Amino acid sequence: MFREINLKVDELVGNLLIAFGELLDEVDWMEQSAKLEAKAKVGILRKFMGFPEWLENKTSVEEFYDGVRLN
Repeated sequence: MFREINLKVDELVGNLLIAFGELLDEVDWMEQSAKLEAKAKVGILRKFMGFPEWLENKTSVEEFYDGVRLN
């Protein structure tokens, strides 16, 4: 389950980076040199997402949340 979520989040973040790069092309208040620098920064951003291994184990999750009561 988490692997599928990770793939979807990776795709979402990738789309956000693409959209931000396209948005930079449209703004008229930035100097061209600033746009180029911002695009370079977008190009080197890396996506990281993680979760503990125990989160995929139902028993571990139940033990972690044992005693938690929701009202």
